[in-house]
Amino acid sequence: MVSKDICRFLLAGVLSNVVNFVCYQFLHSLGVSLFLASAVAYVAGLWASYHLGRVWVFGVRFAMTRQNKIRFLLVYAIGGLGMSLIVEVAANILGWDNKLCWLLGAAFAAINNFIGQKKFVFNEMGK
Repeated sequence: MVSKDICRFLLAGVLSNVVNFVCYQFLHSLGVSLFLASAVAYVAGLWASYHLGRVWVFGVRFAMTRQNKIRFLLVYAIGGLGMSLIVEVAANILGWDNKLCWLLGAAFAAINNFIGQKKFVFNEMGK
């Protein structure tokens, strides 16, 4: 059975990506460059993910502290870097299909982000 935390984390991830995509599309429709629209939308998605994690995913409303924000960004930076390295190594050194490489990297990032948020960002010690 899948835990309530994991289900909520996955749903929060979907919702955060929806925020990211809608923001991206809206900014692009206004004539904003793709790079800037993508960057701003990514930050909007991260903001949504942070707030959903602190208010809903882990069951307790955590204060918005500077320390929690830094921990959150650190967890996601590790996830993003790890994903990028996995994709790079698997595709360019091992010669695997790029879609499989992306899935492996995304799986690493999702696991890293869930465990990092649960144990490092939104736990009793992080309050």
